[in-house]
Amino acid sequence: MKTKFTTVSGALLTCLLLLLTVLPVTLLAQGGLSAGVKLGTTGFGIEGAFGLTENVNVRVGYSAYDFEMDYTTKDYDPNVKFNLDSDNDATNILIDYLPFKRGFRLTGGFIYQGPQFEGTGFPIESYTDPETGFTIPPDQMGSITINLEYEKKFSPYLGIGFGNSVGNQRLTFSFDAGVIFTGKATFTSEAVGRMADIIDYDEQQLRDDVEEVTVLPLISFGLSYRIF
Repeated sequence: MKTKFTTVSGALLTCLLLLLTVLPVTLLAQGGLSAGVKLGTTGFGIEGAFGLTENVNVRVGYSAYDFEMDYTTKDYDPNVKFNLDSDNDATNILIDYLPFKRGFRLTGGFIYQGPQFEGTGFPIESYTDPETGFTIPPDQMGSITINLEYEKKFSPYLGIGFGNSVGNQRLTFSFDAGVIFTGKATFTSEAVGRMADIIDYDEQQLRDDVEEVTVLPLISFGLSYRIF
């Protein structure tokens, strides 16, 4: 799976250009400006923020990840162990409302991303044909390759959090938790060997389960430095 990652300096330049595009000079003097790093479900990245008013901040950031993981199905016949590869890069434009002018915040905005997962799985247990009673050992059943992909687009985001990076403190720790309204993912699979004959029911069940997921969780931790 190929993914294009910008360098940290390139991502930082992108965020700064976005800030300068939407940020009037008068607001620089009014609300403050900060820059920092973050780590969460959208990956590791950077983020800049500026204050519109005492209660409202705007954040622009970029994050990315690329990792591998093992996943084993449950309650399937047969159960399959997958080696999955996932990658994503996300750009966020968020507005924070701080009702108490302090740490707690309500957040809304948009996140431009398109996470995808792909991998190959092998059965970990035997399969018994319900019609013939013939049992097939797992090493003779073949494999199945799956691909799960969300359309790369701007998706609405709603959440809560804590931290005001343009407040009185020079260093600020922050936390975000919310949901990204991604819509349905596209799921495809290809079975090889005898798996092609026995996977039909499980594939449809898995497809139905995947298409029910139209939101993704977001959890993120950050550390910011107030420039002024």
